[in-house]
Amino acid sequence: MNLPNKLTITRIILVPILILIYMFPYATFGINVPMYHILNADISLVNIVIFIIFAVASLTDYFDGQIARKSKLITTFGKFADPIADKLLINTIFLLLASDGTISIIIPIIMISRDTIVDAIRLVAANKQVVIAAKYL
Repeated sequence: MNLPNKLTITRIILVPILILIYMFPYATFGINVPMYHILNADISLVNIVIFIIFAVASLTDYFDGQIARKSKLITTFGKFADPIADKLLINTIFLLLASDGTISIIIPIIMISRDTIVDAIRLVAANKQVVIAAKYL
């Protein structure tokens, strides 16, 4: 398995870690999560950790694409798994933020609907032996 594919798998593995950290019932276990006042906002340590994990996962997306294109390590697995890893990461964050009312549920509905339509187009193309790879943007 090449490095870009390992980075994609790392991104997939980080998604359940994000969910566990975000949804863990800290108060139930008597864990007091520190809050920090940053730029006129109170931000919990959990949110800071989630942001860092999300940023690391996003960087793996950037680097797996760069390395795969530069080193000509583009594989069928990568073409298939990279967009799935991206959707898992982004849609999970949107659903987590909607679950506690931070954002409107409409945002994840729109994003997931769009992803479903794109996936349907990819499936039709795959039926015709055409693989549609993720684009740079």
